[in-house]
Amino acid sequence: RRPPADTRTLPWDALPDHLEAALRKLTIQRERQCRDSVVQRLLGELDLLRQRLYGRALALNVLRYRVDFKYMDPDYYIDPSPQLKTEPVATVSKRAPPKKADAKRKDGPEETGPPAPPEWDTFLRTPRGDTVAQQIVARGMESCLPVIQAYYAAVSAAKRPIARPHLIPATEADCRKKTEDKVQALMQLYTTHHAAAVPAFRRQVVRVHVLAHRLPHEALVGVYNLAALAVQDAGTTVRSVWQAADEALLEARGRHGSALKGS
Repeated sequence: RRPPADTRTLPWDALPDHLEAALRKLTIQRERQCRDSVVQRLLGELDLLRQRLYGRALALNVLRYRVDFKYMDPDYYIDPSPQLKTEPVATVSKRAPPKKADAKRKDGPEETGPPAPPEWDTFLRTPRGDTVAQQIVARGMESCLPVIQAYYAAVSAAKRPIARPHLIPATEADCRKKTEDKVQALMQLYTTHHAAAVPAFRRQVVRVHVLAHRLPHEALVGVYNLAALAVQDAGTTVRSVWQAADEALLEARGRHGSALKGS
């Protein structure tokens, strides 16, 4: 990589700031490459699959232990502590004094990004499927009772026969009994579904567990390639600035070499 066009025109005291700005720009470029990388998408799909399996396990009520299920921010999939989130300023600014290392941060738990969004708590409280089914059936039954009562009251007041006796029971009690039987049949359908869904879910978990053994290798290769590219770009940038400064020094030495000789 050739030196930047403006490197040789910078004064000596501006070279450190120029180099720091160039490295900062490379850092932002590296974070953008991480966000668009294959390993980022792979870890994102794995995180989504993790959430889907956990939510399904809550709905089927098959968790033996209620483990601590943490939220992971996508920006922290690869880099545990991303810092630069904005584009670099075009102008060269003076360097700020180095910040002291935070001992608490170094010794603290691994960072997972900002706090979880509000909907994460709702997700962690995913209700059991049988509870949801019972609530739906109960609400449906409650909504049917006023309609049944109003219909048979109107039939009794009008003193007319049932229009479709082969579909509508003759009395309000029979109609309520028929509705309750249909509700129980719906609950039985859910019980049948749950009995078939639990073994299928366990097979999915086993399959994901087997596939997850391939993930460390794929992720490590992807992170290694990103790190190697970042080191190469940083070395090239530092070398280009150093080469430009070295050439300027050699040129100045040749131009003023006679002045260095003693009389």
